[in-house]
Amino acid sequence: MPTLIAAAVAVLLAATPAAAEDLPIAPSPTPSAAPGVEIPDFATKAWIVVDAGSGAILAGQNIDEQRPMASTLKTLTALTLLPRLQNDSVHEGTARETLTEGMHVGVLAGSKYTVTQLLHGMLMRSGNDAAVALADAYGYQRTLDAMNAEAQRVGATHTVAKSPNGLDQPGQVTTATDLAQIYRVAIQDPRLTQILTTREFEFPAQPPTDPTQSATTFTIYNHDTLLNENYPGFLGGKSGFTSQAGRTYVAGAERNGRRLVVRQYRQSPAHRATSAGPDRRGHHGGAGRIRRRRGRCGPAATGPDDAAAGPTGRRAGHCHVSTGGHQQCRPEHGRAGSDFLGCGGGHERRGSDPTTIRASGP
Repeated sequence: MPTLIAAAVAVLLAATPAAAEDLPIAPSPTPSAAPGVEIPDFATKAWIVVDAGSGAILAGQNIDEQRPMASTLKTLTALTLLPRLQNDSVHEGTARETLTEGMHVGVLAGSKYTVTQLLHGMLMRSGNDAAVALADAYGYQRTLDAMNAEAQRVGATHTVAKSPNGLDQPGQVTTATDLAQIYRVAIQDPRLTQILTTREFEFPAQPPTDPTQSATTFTIYNHDTLLNENYPGFLGGKSGFTSQAGRTYVAGAERNGRRLVVRQYRQSPAHRATSAGPDRRGHHGGAGRIRRRRGRCGPAATGPDDAAAGPTGRRAGHCHVSTGGHQQCRPEHGRAGSDFLGCGGGHERRGSDPTTIRASGP
């Protein structure tokens, strides 16, 4: 079993637990591990491995250090809103949502989307516009209040959410321990793991101007590398990148009836080299080289989008146009980067609270 744990952790990292061992909050130069657990050799200095069944901490380093979380926060957004919004409820996109910075899935003002469609857009493509649309559907501030309450409920007591998408905000932080706990609880809901492991999904395209024409869709693709490489027992993951958070990732895998959760941070060169204020843009993918480009994946692409070059210098994601004229969002060469790190932050916008949403719960 120790060898199995070490092997699983090595792969996953290369991309309230009452029984947990207490590890120091002060920065630790070396990792700690439970007896019999092998520690893999890797460069990340803030990480944790948790037994998803018991919540016990198996190994980690700097696990209680508060840091920004980038788009891994979207796991808390999903955990919070899944029981509060009905899947077939409809939200009408707003202009403010379309102006969300960073990675987009293609939410358009005036177009209508089900909660299920927005959840796929937020988790599969790390759509910051979809995250804000979901928050608006429940009520933006109401969503943030519920996210913070949910974090406390599951034992993530050092987590503060100030956006639904993980864009750097003053005071928005979590710890490796907290986010592993959030993810551990989230994957207990099969609806969430189903979305995280979906390879492709049809997302609504721009509505036809002619009312006699049928609505069309375009295909979005999940950019998680472990999913694309058919990693055995993979339960899905969520990655993120902002200038303050660096590259972040949380994921899980199951082998022989045992589930493990891994949470890691890797600082970006910009984060290490500067002490400037938070970057209000979310970047997609990345191994340190940021490219600025126009357009975004989705119908009628307008406005800015940020993309990052992967380890080979390729873009982490771009739009393809099929023979039918529909855009397809997919990762370059089916990868999000060989280090398994790539997705967005984003810019939160406040919008309306449409009456078309049927909400349940607090």
